[in-house]
Amino acid sequence: MTLVFVGTFFAIDFSKVKAADGTAVINFNKVYWGDFLGVGIQWDPQDGSLPEIDSTMWDKVIQRVDFMNAKFARVMINVEDYFNGSTYNWNSVVMQRLYKILDYCQSRGVTVMLGNWWKPSWASSFTDSRFLTAICDLLNYLRNSKGYTCIRYYNFLNEPNGEWMYGENPPDLETRWNNWKDGIIALHNMLSSRGYTNWVQLVGPDTAYQDDWVDRALNNLGSQMGAYEFHIYKDYDSQVYNGEIEATVGAKRNLINSSTQSNKHLWLGELGMKEGKDPIYDCQPRVTTFEYAVVMSDGIAQVIRAGGSGVIPWCLDDAMHLASSDGTLKKWGMWNSLGGKTVGTKTYPISDQNLRPWFYPVSLFSKFFVQGSQVVEVSGPSIPGVRVAAVKKQNGTNWDVSIVVVNNNDSAKSILITAPGVTNTAIFKQYNFFASDQPKDNDGFPLPKMDRVNNLSNGILVDLPSRGVVFLTTLNGGTPVSVSSNLALNKPAYASSTENSNYPPNYAFDGNLNTRWSSAWSDPQWIYVDLGSVQTISRVKLVWEAAYAKQFQIQVSTDNVNWTTVYSNYNGTGGTNDITFTPVNARYVKMYAWQRATQYGYSLWEFEVYQ
Repeated sequence: MTLVFVGTFFAIDFSKVKAADGTAVINFNKVYWGDFLGVGIQWDPQDGSLPEIDSTMWDKVIQRVDFMNAKFARVMINVEDYFNGSTYNWNSVVMQRLYKILDYCQSRGVTVMLGNWWKPSWASSFTDSRFLTAICDLLNYLRNSKGYTCIRYYNFLNEPNGEWMYGENPPDLETRWNNWKDGIIALHNMLSSRGYTNWVQLVGPDTAYQDDWVDRALNNLGSQMGAYEFHIYKDYDSQVYNGEIEATVGAKRNLINSSTQSNKHLWLGELGMKEGKDPIYDCQPRVTTFEYAVVMSDGIAQVIRAGGSGVIPWCLDDAMHLASSDGTLKKWGMWNSLGGKTVGTKTYPISDQNLRPWFYPVSLFSKFFVQGSQVVEVSGPSIPGVRVAAVKKQNGTNWDVSIVVVNNNDSAKSILITAPGVTNTAIFKQYNFFASDQPKDNDGFPLPKMDRVNNLSNGILVDLPSRGVVFLTTLNGGTPVSVSSNLALNKPAYASSTENSNYPPNYAFDGNLNTRWSSAWSDPQWIYVDLGSVQTISRVKLVWEAAYAKQFQIQVSTDNVNWTTVYSNYNGTGGTNDITFTPVNARYVKMYAWQRATQYGYSLWEFEVYQ
């Protein structure tokens, strides 16, 4: 019997664990992205025509953002908010509201992506020098006069591919691309000439729907772009259920990884769902529903699983933007700070100030999938509509871990989560978000449902009785986990041969299951890794491609001259070989094979070594 402790301690029969509907395996040694920016917020200053948020409600906004522990924000304004084509006004209504937001971000260490909604009407083109000079002067004023060092990224234009950027008779897509591209090049040149690129980077393309602009920016603007970001709005929830967000973000991440710009961030600058949207007022009434909260959670989890650097759900507060001159607000937020107020001919109920359902999971994503985390590989579960994502963050010699499990099905699911290599029992705080199970405090903020005391290497069972979300975290009262590291990761590698230059030996030690070593098509062959110093090891993991070894050995050496065999296999079947043996001292670890299972050579996706 395996003991899993939950709150007051009780045992779970292991046979029930065996009955899980699916298994998710976390590989803490496989990092998809090592510098997560966070699940952030879209926090714009209110449009100038809107009434001010009163001080009591503003304090409540600050309290809510503090609870989220948000460390990443997208903040958008217009050039017309501070420059009319000839004169600057740094004290306009919108600018005063912007300073309040930036004051908060500066004081809390929030990374800010500042941006511009559209080209001003007085600018003759996207390369108009007055337009670009105004942007540079704004950045200079905010950083060097106001001291906002929190601004690290600048977004030239919101959704430059959209017809809504041009009004009547918009140009074709190729013209729109050229307009944006030419503007980026000209703006980068001006920022660089002023020396501003040392502290602010251009990001984009910020497109919605034309995802290929990311590819084009990568191929044509690599020296101008400091990072890549785009938007995803899914027309139908079914496109989320089937994993389209993960597939799209993953494809972009892989494309960047395979380029010379693999160190650059990729994030979603906006994420939202369009099913049920009001097309006239650009509003989403579903933000008040439990189902919207779950589908958004699924989308966020997919971005993380795909190795995205961050994601910003659209948006924080209805009170930011006017949808119509009659006073209709753009209803997309997690609350409405103008609840109880009259805007134009519209009076909003005081209850609009209350938190909406999707604040619950989004705040936990923001709070626990923290900036500086490493996004790790999660394999499975192979259940439609069920998603598991995980991150780790260094805590001394151990790791704080946060895991999310999303069930986007009406039926109950039980998921067994395991993490080979975890060596200790840790305390996880579990938070539940189901239609009838959402523990909250008096402010409506999430509370933990229970403690889970568990060694993840043995597996932890997560029950999802219906559609909903579960978070497990060692943060905020939990205890960190200890993980046995892959000693061979990114260490020098050597092989008897390679099939060609596309499959070098170091690809077997890079932690990437999309790259591999492949040998010549003959016997025998070998591949070994230099750990850098003598280590005590007792485990080797081989992940074979289709071309595997029928007969092979694991050999070790301390001097690269004298080799000792610690494991032999005379009937290999490929797949993944997780091999353990009596602990031994070794600096060099070799896979030596003398009989192929196929007509091809030997090919390994990964070769891992553990203590």
